[in-house]
Amino acid sequence: MCSTSAACSTSSANKFREVNFADQLTGRIYLKIASGKQVWVDREALENAVRQRDTHAGLKAVAGEAFDLSTPAAPGPHFLSELAGAERIQTLGRWGTPA
Repeated sequence: MCSTSAACSTSSANKFREVNFADQLTGRIYLKIASGKQVWVDREALENAVRQRDTHAGLKAVAGEAFDLSTPAAPGPHFLSELAGAERIQTLGRWGTPA
């Protein structure tokens, strides 16, 4: 997991096997990256996320292709809580709570 802070640069995001960018309050994933490649984008959730200027700037710096219409669309909404099921997941930042 990776937040869109300055600490999460393109090179550091590529070091993770999988990175999910998610809404802090709901945990809804708006961008999934695996092995440095964008897997899918939830366009509705991304649209909501980039209303925050810091999030928009961070995503442009780390994953600018998320805004490209050629990035595949998510197969429906996905949430961090689905990933957290049976195993513990690693995150940067907190989710499920307001900023």
